[in-house]
Amino acid sequence: MIDDQTLSAFLDNELSAQEMERVRSAIAQNEDLAIRLAELSEVDLLVKQHAEQIDAMPLSKSLEKTLGKQTNDTVVSLSKWQKIKQASRKQLAVAAGIAVLFTVGVASLTQQKQLNIEQPIANALEQQLSGDKTNIDSARSLTAQLSFINSTGDFCRQYTLYQQQTQQSHIACKEHGTWQLKVSTEQKPYDRQTYSLASNTSALDTFIDNTIKGQPLDRTLEQQARENKWQ
Repeated sequence: MIDDQTLSAFLDNELSAQEMERVRSAIAQNEDLAIRLAELSEVDLLVKQHAEQIDAMPLSKSLEKTLGKQTNDTVVSLSKWQKIKQASRKQLAVAAGIAVLFTVGVASLTQQKQLNIEQPIANALEQQLSGDKTNIDSARSLTAQLSFINSTGDFCRQYTLYQQQTQQSHIACKEHGTWQLKVSTEQKPYDRQTYSLASNTSALDTFIDNTIKGQPLDRTLEQQARENKWQ
């Protein structure tokens, strides 16, 4: 029976010529074994890529000094490292996969937090108090609905943007002098005559519950915030 350790050794070219040929023959006859070899090969490539990225990172001076003091007894031999790599290849792959997903997640979150809204909408948020309606352009209008301060001390505003036959609610917060979009609802149809608001604002409610500090601003506090440019 050919186990993962043997397949790993096959990938690393660590088997004898006879064993290498035995594994090749088994792979040719066993589809499941060939698939398993492909999986291990992908894992091996992923681990090597992450190892190369780590190797490319410069060491700090303190770490270089520490490594310079290491004796031969503290250095793992190549054969030992290969055994460790073979025994833990799957675990390293899982960790690497999690690291990749985490990096992608953080990047997406950062992009969302740094999504600046267009200037006409930002201008409306600067000037309009809650309940006021303003025309953004010939096809769109905006109604401010709620203002509050979040846990980091930034002003945030909930508003609804009307466009043709749809309406969409948003929350934007002013961070570092710029209004940045934080969360939005799905676009919903609305009745022009009743000008009804979007009914599904659960995403906005959740965001407010998780970030609001104190109570929403009343009209007087909104006027003061507007005079201070929401800062």
